[in-house]
Amino acid sequence: MRLAFTKPAVWFSTHPKACSRRCVSSLETHLSTSGFGENVRIKFDPSKGRFLEAVRALSPGDTVLLEAPAAIAFDDSSRCFVCAGRHPLTRCPSQPQVLAQQLGALASGTPEAKLIAQFAVASRHSPPAVCGLLDELQAAFEPQRNAADVAAVLQLLEAGTGSSWRAVQERVCRLYEIVRTNSIQGGGGGNESVGVYPLTAMLEHSCRPNCNTTVAQSGELRVTAMTNVLPGEAVSISYLRDVYMSSRQRAELLSHWGFACRCPLCSAGRDVFRAFKCASRHCTGAVCAPAAAELGADALGAWQCDSCGSPLDAAAVRAALADEARIDEALSVGEPTTSDVAQLVSSCRLHESHHLIFHEAFRQAGSANVMQGAEQQRRFEQAVELMMRSLQRNSVGLPTMPSLLDGIALLRLVRGELGAAVGALRQAMAAIEATMGRDAVSDTRRLLSMSPPSDPAAALRLWQKM
Repeated sequence: MRLAFTKPAVWFSTHPKACSRRCVSSLETHLSTSGFGENVRIKFDPSKGRFLEAVRALSPGDTVLLEAPAAIAFDDSSRCFVCAGRHPLTRCPSQPQVLAQQLGALASGTPEAKLIAQFAVASRHSPPAVCGLLDELQAAFEPQRNAADVAAVLQLLEAGTGSSWRAVQERVCRLYEIVRTNSIQGGGGGNESVGVYPLTAMLEHSCRPNCNTTVAQSGELRVTAMTNVLPGEAVSISYLRDVYMSSRQRAELLSHWGFACRCPLCSAGRDVFRAFKCASRHCTGAVCAPAAAELGADALGAWQCDSCGSPLDAAAVRAALADEARIDEALSVGEPTTSDVAQLVSSCRLHESHHLIFHEAFRQAGSANVMQGAEQQRRFEQAVELMMRSLQRNSVGLPTMPSLLDGIALLRLVRGELGAAVGALRQAMAAIEATMGRDAVSDTRRLLSMSPPSDPAAALRLWQKM
C-alpha cells in the first residue's frame, strides 16, 4: 500500500476551538469552488449532523459531485509515496526530504492508520492542525477500539514529526475512528485505493439510495444520481455494498458507522427482503416478516400478504421460518439446493424476492456460461429475470446490474436475436449511466456506437473482439 497526501485541504483549521464555525465555511467554499454548488448544498440537522441536499432537480445519470481525495492510499508500488504520481519517490519534486525510515514505518499497519500518519508526516502538520479534522467528518467516538492500531499511529506521528502526541491521544483515537468510518474504497485493475473525501463523507446513508459513488483509478470520486432527486431532498448513498439482506443483518453492518438506519426501507415495519409466499395458492404476493420478528414471536396479525391481505397462521409461519433456516444453512456451507433457482423457489415457502433466493440467483447467473449450450442459457436467463423482478418489486438499484444485462445481450446474440440484443445493450447502457454517469466509458457504449452487422453471427464475433 502506497500513500499520498494530495494537497492541503481548505477544510483544515489550525485552531480546534474555532473549528466548527471556520470549517463549515471552508467546506462551503470547497463546494462552491468545485463547480457543483448548483447541484447540492450543505445543510445541518441536530439529529443527524451535516448532510448534502439537492438544490435543483436531478435525473438518473446526472453527475451530482466530483471530488478529489484529501488523502489517499494506493495499493500500487509504482505510485510515488508523496504525490501519487507515476514516478519513483526519489524523483518526486514535492517533498524530496522524506526520510527512508519514515517510509519504512508507514509501509506497515492498516490503511486507516497510514492515512492518519500521512496527514502528519507528508504535510508536516502540527497536532492541533491534524486534530482540526475532527469537526469535518461525522463519526462515533470509540477510543477503546483498535487500541493496537492507535498505538502504532502515535509512534508513527512522533517519529515523523518529532513532537509528542500523548497529550492528544484521545483525539488521535477519535481521528482514527473518523478515518476508519469515512474512508472510501475504490479503484480497480490493480489500482485499488482507500481515500478520504470530505464532501462525500457528508452524504447520508439509505438502504434505498438515490445516488451511487464510483472511484476512478486516479482516485477521483464521482457521485451519480440513480433516481430522480427533487430539490430539498437529501442526497443519499448506500454505505453497504449489498443491501439485499435481512433488516437485522443490515443493522449489524451499519453499527460499524455508529448509527441506526431510519431510511424508508428500514422504517417500513416490514422486513421486505424476508418475503414468504402467500397462503392463497393463486396469489403471487408476498408476506414480509415483521422487521423485529424473532422466530414468529410477534403478533401473527403482522404476517399478512401485501397483495391480497391473507394472513399466515401460526403453523404456516413456523413452516416458513423452518424453510428459511434450512435453506440459509445449506447456502452458507455451499451445499447445492436444487439444479436451478426456479426449482428452489417451487420447493420451499420462500417468495422469489427473499434475499436468500436473490443471492442464489445472483450466484447461478454468475456461474452460468451462455456460450455452453441451452441449459446454461436457460439457467442464466431465469436467474437474471428473477433478480430483475425482485429489484423492481422493492425499488432497489444494483450497481452490478449492467454486467448482468450485458450477459442478456450476449445471450440474445448467441440465439441469433440481433434486435433483442441491441435492446438489452441499451438497457445495460442506461443502467451504466445511472450508476457511473452519462460519460462513462464502457464496451457497451462502444458496441452501441458501432454500425451493428445485420448478421447475428458477425455481431457475436465483433462482441468477442471487444
